[in-house]
Amino acid sequence: MRIDLFIFRKNRITKKSKKGLTLVEIIMAAAIMGVTALVLLPRFVQESYLESNKLRAAVTELVSSIRLARQTAVTKGGHYLLYINFSNNQYAIYNNSYSVANQVGNGGTFNSAVNCSGTNQFDFYALGNAVFSGSGLRCSVKNSAYDITVDPTTGATDVEKV
Repeated sequence: MRIDLFIFRKNRITKKSKKGLTLVEIIMAAAIMGVTALVLLPRFVQESYLESNKLRAAVTELVSSIRLARQTAVTKGGHYLLYINFSNNQYAIYNNSYSVANQVGNGGTFNSAVNCSGTNQFDFYALGNAVFSGSGLRCSVKNSAYDITVDPTTGATDVEKV
């Protein structure tokens, strides 16, 4: 059984309105959101925005791998190194020396749009210290670049936007 609420006003009985949106209001809201999306979408699809995301992803991958090589050396108490092949944008962690037989895990590949240069091998030992030649890595795409440095004494990794 349904009970309707009624309000008595000026000698009239009116049915109390229910709250909600009308079809016209929904269509207007959808139209406003559509126009807003059309205006903002090109900004996010710009080539420079996509390239900067590729650069950040590559830097994050490399820094994570450098830290994993250090962590593996400390936890397993040995000599582990991260080798980066700049020509094909691949990297992998190795035990004791750079040899396919000594590779630990599958390694990885970073985006080919990203250009990296600098130190291509980071060696870590049981105390977490690092030995490498050069000053670190520089990864760049067009106008954006990041420097990745490793402290030789502690093996701590630092990233700085250039």
